[in-house]
Amino acid sequence: MGLTPVFDNELPCPMIEESPVSIVCQVREIKELGSHHMFIADVLNVYVDETYMDEKGKFHLNQTELIAYSHGAYLTLGKEIGTFGYSIKKKTKKKNKRVNKS
Repeated sequence: MGLTPVFDNELPCPMIEESPVSIVCQVREIKELGSHHMFIADVLNVYVDETYMDEKGKFHLNQTELIAYSHGAYLTLGKEIGTFGYSIKKKTKKKNKRVNKS
């Protein structure tokens, strides 16, 4: 596929140079869950392509055009549906307008 292998600076962890994000983890535990396994791990290092970082240090994942494979389908990242904390954000009260009924 023409991908370039690279390695973490401290651990012999393989990564793909063309990937916009690489997360180096140390596996703590593997839980068998019937049809699959769940890995519990500590994040040791994170590498991001600076092309997708803005001047404030925010990483723009949607610009990376990542795809995922799930149950026979390839998917892209979708549109924004909310922001951090939107589900617990206090609702602002609408001011009642007085209507003059004369």
